[in-house]
Amino acid sequence: MAEGQDFAHDTLYRALNQPLALFFELSLELCKAMGGLDRGYLILDDVLIQRYRSGKLGLKKARDTSTGAWVFGLSLVVLGWTDGKRRIPLAFPPYFGEESKLDLALALLEWAKEAGFRPEGVLFDAWYAARQVLEWLHAHGWPQATPTA
Repeated sequence: MAEGQDFAHDTLYRALNQPLALFFELSLELCKAMGGLDRGYLILDDVLIQRYRSGKLGLKKARDTSTGAWVFGLSLVVLGWTDGKRRIPLAFPPYFGEESKLDLALALLEWAKEAGFRPEGVLFDAWYAARQVLEWLHAHGWPQATPTA
């Protein structure tokens, strides 16, 4: 999500030092102020914030899909909003392996629905084009704007 923007993955990492609920609230309010609930697209993705050792968090190794290497890192499932010009990260819960990334993705979509979003579409890569996600989108009348073939 940081790619092509004026901020880096470090921005998301620093945001983790703040209470996440507060960050999510502020992001939601910013999106509302920009008229984002009734227009634009939601983006569902994941990001790996690489660390060079396990550290105090006891991080596990995860596969970095950009390099194929196994690295220590913090994996986040990210829900963002875009109008095609601007992107706002709305929520990014950490993935520790207790539940699947798909379960986190569905929880994020449910959160967006409860917050009042009515997106023009939901963008995601092939990983999130799973049956559970597609069924949820269909049941709630949200179009997916990602090829599934």
